Amino acid sequence: MNWERVLKETQAIKASSVLSTGESRDFLFRARKLEELENISQMLHKDSKALAERDAEVLKAQKKLVHDLDARPPIQEDKTLTEGLREWKEHIKQQEDLLATTASDMNKVMVEPVKKLINVFPAIQTAIRKRNHLLNEYDKCQQKVDKQKKKRANWSESCETRHFTESAQ
Repeated sequence: MNWERVLKETQAIKASSVLSTGESRDFLFRARKLEELENISQMLHKDSKALAERDAEVLKAQKKLVHDLDARPPIQEDKTLTEGLREWKEHIKQQEDLLATTASDMNKVMVEPVKKLINVFPAIQTAIRKRNHLLNEYDKCQQKVDKQKKKRANWSESCETRHFTESAQ
């Protein structure tokens, strides 16, 4: 998302009779907050995915280590080492179950809602752009109206001047 462009467009809109300076400042403040929220949401989504990947990598490395140690003849001969490896395997299995549960819960509680939130931001940016476009159109139309009023006032003055000059003669 490109909030820089949206904020520049918003700042470029001249203060018109439709929006007060306070309203414009408030809108810019809220747009910046939305940008910040979007960035934080994207970072949270990215970090949560990275966490799940790292947990899987750690588990995989532990399994490989246990497998490699289990294949060594000195460990197979020593009862205490064999018992320690067996316990380690059980802990790895428990850890695997806990990580699966944690990943599922994290997906339900955090990742999916953040994805939905991230999908909202393009619509917000589109609405802001549309608002800015309509404000620009309003300003153009207001300028045309002002120009027509000025012409009408000049025309009225010239008619009055002519009428006054004609009646004076």
